Amino acid sequence: MGETEFDVIVFATGYDAMTGPLNAIDIRGDDAELLRDKWAAGPRTYLGIATAGFPNLFLLTGPGSPSVLVNMIISIEQHVDWVTDLIAHLRDNDYTRVEAVVDAEDKWVEHVNEAAPDDTARSATRSPRTTIGASHSRPRPPRPTPGRPSMPSRFPTGDRNR
Repeated sequence: MGETEFDVIVFATGYDAMTGPLNAIDIRGDDAELLRDKWAAGPRTYLGIATAGFPNLFLLTGPGSPSVLVNMIISIEQHVDWVTDLIAHLRDNDYTRVEAVVDAEDKWVEHVNEAAPDDTARSATRSPRTTIGASHSRPRPPRPTPGRPSMPSRFPTGDRNR
């Protein structure tokens, strides 16, 4: 086969695909709360697209979204279309602010968790890439917030969703 010369070799040893980019930005919501502080025990979203306490923040293909289970480009397009329609509705009705409410977020997290137990166990042993922090070069296990349900980083798959 012979030798191949390279000028540069990039070793991509890990990344945090679900929350890393969002946690790396100084995103502040109501009362200057940092998103990374709210998500310290794991991400909490409504439909994977919004999080309570952070008005007008839209998380395209965010944590808890089913987007990672299908063609990502199509999911991004669907999320952009949905957000665009929502912004048009806000503009047309003279609203300036929209956000998920805690109750809706809690119910979505509960729904994702109810659908996920079997799949979460499988993905933790077979494919940890989409668990919270597991794709990072320094894996961090999810730490649940006492008294509140935590959520898998992606919407679950498996027999329950067929």
